[in-house]
Amino acid sequence: MENIWAIVCSKVIIDQRTKMVTIIEAVDALDLGGELPPFDGKKPINIGLASINVITYWYRSDVEKPETKHKVRYLIVGPDEGELGHHEIEINLQDSVSQYSIVGVPSLPYVGIGLYNFYIEKMEQGENQWTRTARLPLLVRANPKND
Repeated sequence: MENIWAIVCSKVIIDQRTKMVTIIEAVDALDLGGELPPFDGKKPINIGLASINVITYWYRSDVEKPETKHKVRYLIVGPDEGELGHHEIEINLQDSVSQYSIVGVPSLPYVGIGLYNFYIEKMEQGENQWTRTARLPLLVRANPKND
């Protein structure tokens, strides 16, 4: 199974008949405004996000050979390179040559301004090690006040 592409966006529409995807508002930065959330340097603060989704598109390694379930993990890593959370799903390419995955991110575990990364990893059936397939950066920054 191969990860063909991945993106962070605010909205996605998948036409159920044609399986065509419309991605709306790709997101690579998040402006917090003039006032930063209070962070004590210990436990992350969850910042509610209006709408952020991580979308991936998976394809069979060989289109002629059905593939059984594969584990996929979405990690979020903060500016200090510490893992802030993860979510696991299964991708099944038994009956279809490809599959989209949409993971909603309702809140960001905030640990300060800087570069956050969403890492996409897969684990093939019968293996016990994760393989990284994509890195999606999200720059979290303070937006200076306009005087």
